[in-house]
Amino acid sequence: MYIHLVPKVSSYLLVLWYTLNIPNCRAQSFVNNGTLFSTEGAVVFVPEILINSPTATLTNNGRIVLKKDLVNDGIFTFSGKRGTVSFRGEGLQRISGDVPISLYNAILENTTPGISIALDGAMEVFGEFSFLEGILKVHPSLGLLSFEADARSSEAHNISHVEGWVAKKGDQNFIFPIGDQGYYAGAGIEVGSTDNRGFEAIYYHENSALTYPHEQKETAILFIDDREYWTLQKMNDSDETILSLFWSSDTSSPNVLNADKDNLQIVRWDTRLDKWVNEGGVVDPLQNKVTTPTVLSGYGVFALAIVASAEETVDLKIYNAISTDDDGKNDFFFIDGINAYPNNTVQVYNRDGIKVFETTDYDSHGNVFRGYSESSLTVNASNLLPSGTYYYVLTFEETTDTTKSVTRKKTGYLYLNTNQ
Repeated sequence: MYIHLVPKVSSYLLVLWYTLNIPNCRAQSFVNNGTLFSTEGAVVFVPEILINSPTATLTNNGRIVLKKDLVNDGIFTFSGKRGTVSFRGEGLQRISGDVPISLYNAILENTTPGISIALDGAMEVFGEFSFLEGILKVHPSLGLLSFEADARSSEAHNISHVEGWVAKKGDQNFIFPIGDQGYYAGAGIEVGSTDNRGFEAIYYHENSALTYPHEQKETAILFIDDREYWTLQKMNDSDETILSLFWSSDTSSPNVLNADKDNLQIVRWDTRLDKWVNEGGVVDPLQNKVTTPTVLSGYGVFALAIVASAEETVDLKIYNAISTDDDGKNDFFFIDGINAYPNNTVQVYNRDGIKVFETTDYDSHGNVFRGYSESSLTVNASNLLPSGTYYYVLTFEETTDTTKSVTRKKTGYLYLNTNQ
């Protein structure tokens, strides 16, 4: 069924329960100057440029399929948890305007090779953004794609993702659907349970050494990936997160791909120290992922790196399983050889990045981790922690000669069985 809407109508109301097509009526654009409402279950095809003027309100609870540009200077929104906008052009589609576009769900399915959507304005997603086909390019100064609280992205890959800055708000774990030069390279955050947190991320498929010299680094960092890097910024001073980065045969350096994966860590360019520092990392080889064991100590530029293994340089053996059944086996977190390195710190974190244990000069006077929390931030502070996977961070000083010492960091999983 076709319904003809005359362009530049001052005010109208559409209640849509079936599939509609809006032809351009011998014009190059359809201009909404009044009120347009699409009900749940409706499908509206817009074959020409859609302009939502400053006096207009467009509420989409159905599905709008855009074949060309969208200019929004009015209110473009939805009500309830309903409404989908599909970007299904066969050429470059430009999204612009002075007012943010609020979408519940969005689908990118533009078949144009390379950049298919140019986002020159602000777009807010409150539900799900599905990346099926096409690359969305965010203008570096005019555009921003923001995933609001509870929003998520899905199916991002090399053929469909975002190039440019992407923001995420809220307390959900999230993988940024970001890429560069036709390659997808997501970055994941785990933000705990604070509703008002916010982060922005961008990915670069290029050598970070051109701006952040790789020779300026901590001694234990052996190699920094010279083919890709990420930038992560927090939107509020109090925001904290754990970070995950992924390696890929499409984008990562051969040195990273061929390295002992236990030696992969996440490093950060420290602007105050003017060098790369190690943020640590726990490796998940099944997902090609490295995750910092704790919340980040700073924000900015990040990359994957190969770091000297503590076991390669010192006589240490870490037993990463604890069982609190008092049978004399694995009763505490045992680090064989740690007494030879008294300048050490041991920290244990739960999966939310909350520190549950910390001590210095580990195992020197009974100060070992037995599965009990010492954090006031956990529900059962000073009580036995629940069974599960935790992260440990071991930092210690190794003397390489009579005049020089090197700080080493070892991170990994810690498995706790408390029957709790």
